[in-house]
Amino acid sequence: MSQGVTYADLRFVKAPPERSQQPQAQQEEASEGDLTYENIQVSRPREEEEGPPRSAGGAEDWQVSRQLQQASRAHERERKAQAQRIGAQEGGLERSQQLLREAEMRLSSTRAALWESWEAGNRTRRRLEEQLEAVARVQQQRQETGRRLNETEAKWLQATSCQQRGCCPPEWKLFRWKCFWVSPVTTTWERSKEACERQSSQLLVLKEPLDAGGLRDAQVITSDQQPRDYWIGLSRTKRWSGYEWVDGSHYERNDVSPYKNWHQLCVKLSNGMLSGYPCQEQHHYICEKAASSEGEPEVLPG
Repeated sequence: MSQGVTYADLRFVKAPPERSQQPQAQQEEASEGDLTYENIQVSRPREEEEGPPRSAGGAEDWQVSRQLQQASRAHERERKAQAQRIGAQEGGLERSQQLLREAEMRLSSTRAALWESWEAGNRTRRRLEEQLEAVARVQQQRQETGRRLNETEAKWLQATSCQQRGCCPPEWKLFRWKCFWVSPVTTTWERSKEACERQSSQLLVLKEPLDAGGLRDAQVITSDQQPRDYWIGLSRTKRWSGYEWVDGSHYERNDVSPYKNWHQLCVKLSNGMLSGYPCQEQHHYICEKAASSEGEPEVLPG
C-alpha cells in the first residue's frame, strides 16, 4: 500500500522589502501581493503504515486491502504456473507435430515402395503370362507338327501301298496321293464338271503343294498333250466376284488372265498358265480324286 501524505501547517512568508523610491500605496499593494505559502509534508506515524488503523472502518479497509494483495500475489503465481504449463504443452505439441511429419514422410516412402513393388509384380505377372502363352504356342505347334507328320506318314504308307497294289483306276495316274485322268475329248466347262462327277471325282483343283508345273513334271500331262488347253475346276459367276473352286473354296491369288469384258468365266490350264475363258468353249479337261484301293472305277462315256 502506498505511503500517505498529509498537507498541513500552511506557513506564510513575507517577501523581503525592496529598496525603491515607490509611493507608499504601491509599496503596500506589493507587500500584500508578495505574501506566499509553502506546503509542508507531514509523515504519518510508522505504526499507521504497517499496522491496521485504529478506527473500525480503517481496519476493514486494511483487511480488504491485504486480501486483495494476497489474491493478486496468488493470481500472479497461478498465471506463472499456467504460463509454464502452456509452454510445456506447446513444446509437447511442437514435438508431436514433428513426429507426425516424420511419420507422414515414412508413410509416403512406404507407399512409394509398395507402389513400386506392385508395379514390379505386374511386370513379372505379364512376363509370366507371355511366357505361358509362348509355351502354349510351342505346344500347339508341336501338336500341329505331329499331326502333319502323322498325316504325311499315313499318306506315304498309302502311296507305298498304292504303288504296290494300284490305288487308281486304269488309265488314271497317281501323283501325290491323288489320281488324275486327262480326257481325250473336248467339251464345255459344265459338261466337263458333270463327267468328272460321274467318275466320283471332280475337275482339277490346283492347291499347294500341287501346281501346274508339278503335273507336267509328274507326266500327268504327257508331252504330246501339253499344247492342249484343259478345263480345271475354277470359275467366276459374276464380274466383280472372285474365282471359286468346285469344292467351294475361294481362289486366293490374282494371276488369272482376264478375257475381254465377260462376266461369267471359266478357267483353263494352258502351258502352265491360268486363263479365264467363256464357259461355252470346248476344251479337254482333267479330273482328280483321292487314291484308294476300294471300289472299281466307272467307265467314262465315249
